[in-house]
Amino acid sequence: MFGKISFNKSVLFCTALAAVPLGIASAVAAAPAYTLTGLTIAPGDASSATGININGEVVGDAVSASGYQYATSYNGGAVRSLATSGGGGSYFAAAVNDSGQIAGQSDIARNLIQALLWTSSGVTDLGTLGGTNSWAAGINNSGQVVGAAETNNIHGFFYAFLWTASAGMQNLGGLGGSGGGSYGTAINSVGEVVGGAAPAGTSPYPHAFLWTSAGGMQDLGTFGGDSSYAYSINTSGEVVGEAATATDQNSNAFLWVKGGTGGPAGNPQMQDLGTLGGSFSAAYGINDHGAVVGGSMVSAAGSAQHAFIWTSSGGMQDLNALIPSGTGWTLTVASGINADGDIVGYGTNPSGGTEAFLLTPVPEPTALALFALGFAGLSLKRRKRSENRPAA
Repeated sequence: MFGKISFNKSVLFCTALAAVPLGIASAVAAAPAYTLTGLTIAPGDASSATGININGEVVGDAVSASGYQYATSYNGGAVRSLATSGGGGSYFAAAVNDSGQIAGQSDIARNLIQALLWTSSGVTDLGTLGGTNSWAAGINNSGQVVGAAETNNIHGFFYAFLWTASAGMQNLGGLGGSGGGSYGTAINSVGEVVGGAAPAGTSPYPHAFLWTSAGGMQDLGTFGGDSSYAYSINTSGEVVGEAATATDQNSNAFLWVKGGTGGPAGNPQMQDLGTLGGSFSAAYGINDHGAVVGGSMVSAAGSAQHAFIWTSSGGMQDLNALIPSGTGWTLTVASGINADGDIVGYGTNPSGGTEAFLLTPVPEPTALALFALGFAGLSLKRRKRSENRPAA
């Protein structure tokens, strides 16, 4: 009686790969990790992408040849311009949730900026904290919006706000610095907010913060330098941004994890993600799998910046090395990544213009596909040997 045979997937994968002829195996290994889609409405318009949701809807902005700035949205078809709030001026879309609600702002007049929320019902002005101006930067799946708004005090400070449909705009306060002020950049699904604020004391430089309804605003510190900024937070409360180092005050991308130990002795929860070879990097997005995206200088001698992806297993990788060769693109900054690994940002297109991009992961070959490919290669080898064998 035969016993049950169990197949180990990793063994099957390795066996199949071993059966693949060397040339075919090399082609498989060199396959690009992402497909690239440029996102622009009109030729010649500069564009950038700032956010993407789980459905693949991308938001951002574009600037026409005449200098008009307009908010944009893309969802698998053509890029479209978002509706305005009725006034003139420029518009910017900063973030989108999984329901398609979009947070951003308009510059409707000189020195007059208003935070906006786009929904299927129209465009909503989110107001201010008593002053004149406000801007929105993040939104979660509950429709809670964060950003910064001007207060009515004599100094005209901006403070981070949390807006809800039921309660309106709430001032999240600051870190106690004499310079005053704070701003919110992102909010996760449980209502935790990140951003930057003047730290306690007299420093004029902001520090990254994490705000929770239970604990208020927490200073996340730096790498020993003067400043830090937080740009994104995932559902697990992992925070990314940039923080200055003590040696040269240049910023490096960071990943902050509560209770983490990957950082320096003075701030073990803040891990330095490094650079692509230059003196600066910043992380702008993180998904719920812990994949981080951003931008980094690639040489200490120059100012060229490339978009990157960072993972705990692969470290920091240049996204330009992970797209098909010969595209003519240079990916400059990656600003957002969703749970499926789709990445958005902006770069230089083949015409030399600044254009938003969408990167879509290419599915990895399955073990079964490689197994079939291997047998196809072996069959080809056998056929060639048969053809080359001398006649009897």
